[in-house]
Amino acid sequence: MPNTSALPSESTTARAPEFRWSHQATKILIEVYGTFKRKLGSFDVKNSKMMWWKISQALLDLNIKVTPNNCMNRWRVLERNYKKYVDNQRQTGRGRTFFEYKHEMEEVFLKKKISILNCC
Repeated sequence: MPNTSALPSESTTARAPEFRWSHQATKILIEVYGTFKRKLGSFDVKNSKMMWWKISQALLDLNIKVTPNNCMNRWRVLERNYKKYVDNQRQTGRGRTFFEYKHEMEEVFLKKKISILNCC
């Protein structure tokens, strides 16, 4: 029989309440991501883990209390949904879909394309 005294109790492993992303917080995340993504690989932001930490700190300065994991997960969902939206727009005969953050995401991805073109 396992020693139950060595297992953490529920009170010690209580998780923080899940953060609910508001429309405004999501727009701010997209904007902040765009600024830090360009710095990725520089002395300021050496790797993606540091980038997400800095993004969460920037949001904390704006009184949006999120963890780096919250930011990363939200970005992944946004990116996946944006790519689905773009793919749907290219299909003929499909019902058109609506993506709430279309303009903000286009700015981020447009800057990404421009930086790729300027590198060579």
